Amino acid sequence: MSRGWPFGLWKDYLVTWMAIRTRAIDDAINALAAQYRGTGFQMVNLGAGLGTRAYRLEHLPDCRAVYEIDQAVVYDVKGRSMERAARHFGVSSG
Repeated sequence: MSRGWPFGLWKDYLVTWMAIRTRAIDDAINALAAQYRGTGFQMVNLGAGLGTRAYRLEHLPDCRAVYEIDQAVVYDVKGRSMERAARHFGVSSG
């Protein structure tokens, strides 16, 4: 590693960057959603991936609909993962 690199490993950098990126996006969506509370707004998440943003953000329960757009293979993997999680925690996956 070069001198002055603040992370020991490349993996540490990526994990830190993902956490910062996720927090910044979550904060921006929560702020916008708070402004539109009670209006029945909708959200489109392009490239949603395996993320759980639609389930965990503070202000999204006020949202009428959340559309997650991604590739079919991602939907398949995410659907199976959500079903397993629902069975594990004893909740409905629908």
